[in-house]
Amino acid sequence: MLHLLPWLLTGFVTRYFFSRVKLLSGFVDSSLISTPSNSWHRMKEGHFLWSRGIDPYDGDVFHGTPLTLYLSSLLFRYSGHNEAIISAVLCLLDVTVGAILYFAVWRLMESMVEKERVNKSLFNGDSAKSMMLKTDDISRAAGNVLKAYTFCPFTVLNASETTTVLSNVLVALSLLCIGYRKFTLLGAFLALCAYEDFYPIVLFVPAAYMAWETQKKQNFLGFCCAYVSTILIVLFASFALTGGSWSFLSARYGFLWNVPDLTPNIGLFWYFFTEMFEHFRMFFICSFQINAFIYAAPLLIKFRREPILVVYSLIVLTAIFKSYPCIGDVGFYLSILPMWSHLAATMRQMLITFCFFVATLVLAPVLWHLWLFDGSANANFFFGITLGFAAAQILLLSDILFAYMRRDYELIHGRKRHDKPYVLALQ
Repeated sequence: MLHLLPWLLTGFVTRYFFSRVKLLSGFVDSSLISTPSNSWHRMKEGHFLWSRGIDPYDGDVFHGTPLTLYLSSLLFRYSGHNEAIISAVLCLLDVTVGAILYFAVWRLMESMVEKERVNKSLFNGDSAKSMMLKTDDISRAAGNVLKAYTFCPFTVLNASETTTVLSNVLVALSLLCIGYRKFTLLGAFLALCAYEDFYPIVLFVPAAYMAWETQKKQNFLGFCCAYVSTILIVLFASFALTGGSWSFLSARYGFLWNVPDLTPNIGLFWYFFTEMFEHFRMFFICSFQINAFIYAAPLLIKFRREPILVVYSLIVLTAIFKSYPCIGDVGFYLSILPMWSHLAATMRQMLITFCFFVATLVLAPVLWHLWLFDGSANANFFFGITLGFAAAQILLLSDILFAYMRRDYELIHGRKRHDKPYVLALQ
């Protein structure tokens, strides 16, 4: 841990600085970072209502979960509503995510190195030797993930302005449990992820497969029992915290599913449903929402030999297709990208993807300002950028998946030229 402290301390100071100096207050308060489902300002409103005996879910102000509201209320109470202390706690929590990811990626890389060592006899001799993962790749990948999360602008700006940091903690702990093969704890943390943000419920599929793959019934049964029991516990705890009301279900999960708030963000929902006729609304809601869940089974069938790649892919797809995405979700999966650096040699669209990301990220705040403040642009300008941003993310994920298949083919068959070298890999 000692060699991590300088990075963690630097990350904390950077986050705390941007949370206090308010140099980017206009940008931070925009929907690029804060959305109706994760806004820290709305959390303050919810605490204000709850502390005065008013149901925070009676209206359209607060859409967080009751347990998050309870934890936030404790933070407000014991900090004396001191903004400096609250920002420090949130920044510290976000830096902790980087440390958790460091150990999670270390363990996951160890398992990938061990898997390739065991399957070495299946590979194509000298040709595969230079491509195989080595022990040095473990520490390099883990260190790069920590640095990426520490200094990623998305996570820095997101740290003290949204409740996404709590979701990131839970997903990071889930990855740590996967690395250490602690399936009972994995079930509990994935259930908390689903309770907090609904969309991570899709991670149940690859996680259950990993528990089943161990060929130990106690792992699979422990995972399923922990998942179901944790869901039930937190739901009934929420029921008790809200004074015996289930209103939080529609206020949180119904809100995420039905997308009633069409405040512009970096996602794909708001523009389409602004233009949508009401009698078509439910059909298109189901059509849009299914994208966050439908890919779990096909990805697991194709990449069953590397279920952690399936988990990562679903995290990316969730960040793209959820109803209220923010840059904190994008920063989380981009920070884990160094874990797949061994695929860089077989990736084909790195330059195009990088240019897509840079162009959209530079133009997004510019067109946001031109549209809403200067009045010299319109919604089509900003939506064009968000559509390009989604395309960039999809291009990145598809390139990673193709690079994995290409590398897997070359490990087994070598790098010899064939008439159709990659058709076999795709089949």
